[in-house]
Amino acid sequence: MVRRITISSGVALLLVLALVGTTTAASVGKITFHNGYCTGQNTANGTFTVTKYSGVHGTRLTLTVKGQGYHNGAWRTENTIGSWSKSFNTSAKKSLSKFVSFNPRHSGRHRLMGIGKIFNGVRLVASSKIRTGYCV
Repeated sequence: MVRRITISSGVALLLVLALVGTTTAASVGKITFHNGYCTGQNTANGTFTVTKYSGVHGTRLTLTVKGQGYHNGAWRTENTIGSWSKSFNTSAKKSLSKFVSFNPRHSGRHRLMGIGKIFNGVRLVASSKIRTGYCV
């Protein structure tokens, strides 16, 4: 049986810029979750994508995906499924995508959480998290 996981289309990664005593926020990229579905005994599946927009210089994208379970009234990380990175040196648009599957091997509510980051050298330019709907 296949069930769809629902989630908003994406979360913007924001960069806060200081401009002569004022502050403004500009989006430098986004993290999205797509093609999500549940299979078998509460197994969550889907693809996470971290995207850096063109016009913003960067050197690396990272993506970390964790499997979470709902226990005693709160979501807790049960497993870090993986961490991936992509290196480059450009102001052009770049993205990093990974399909993941989380099978907790026990009953309950389970979901995926992705953490996307954009770097310029060693400096973190932007970071954001996205959480999927859950499987039961």
